[in-house]
Amino acid sequence: MALQAPANYSLNLPDPLQAFQQGQAWRDQQMQRQASQQRAQEIQQAIGSLPARPSISQINDLIYKFPELEERFKKQLGDLSEQDKQAKLSEAIPIFAALANSKFETAEQLFRNKATALRNSGDEQGAKRAEMQADLVKNDPDTAYTSNGAMLAGIMGPQAFEQTFGKLEDVRKAALLTPLEIKKKEQELKRDLEAGGFENHSVRIYPNGVSRAVGKDGTIQVRSPSGKLLENEASANAALVASS
Repeated sequence: MALQAPANYSLNLPDPLQAFQQGQAWRDQQMQRQASQQRAQEIQQAIGSLPARPSISQINDLIYKFPELEERFKKQLGDLSEQDKQAKLSEAIPIFAALANSKFETAEQLFRNKATALRNSGDEQGAKRAEMQADLVKNDPDTAYTSNGAMLAGIMGPQAFEQTFGKLEDVRKAALLTPLEIKKKEQELKRDLEAGGFENHSVRIYPNGVSRAVGKDGTIQVRSPSGKLLENEASANAALVASS
């Protein structure tokens, strides 16, 4: 009868050092995941705390505080050449300028023109993204303004963003109506509305030129600084928010 070799119980024993290293790696992964989730919540809270129409400096503060946003936006450009990146910026800058000046219909049309061009070039996915942006401008112009502003600040860098759009904001502020000009325009608007058959209950002209007229039947008319009636409710509400 052959003798059996003694069992080697050490074969299945775990390596204490390896087990420790694995446990430490798992703990580090958990801590990184928790830190990432906490950071994401902080970004969401910061964005949520922005006013409906944040200033250029407020958008820049967001990028300064969360540099990972800048990295994320720049990463979206991928491996594009410097020339292609500049072409993308050349498309985005006038769109944001239109949004910053409450020219929502212009911004929407620029996105739709972009969608048409992309579709004609065979880029259907890009065309659909541009159409989604156009719909966002139409339905929620404030969100479109903030998201496009943050994107541009991230890609351009806060300093270049400030240099490009800070002056536009200064010009817009400088163009605000004086109290005397507001009173004169309110009288003119009342006269024009009554001549058109609109029975006024109240008329208000805001310093940026946006007007709000309330009829005796409760009808509300909002007009852009150029006097154009804003029939789209979202555009009208955004114009009033921008005026307050």
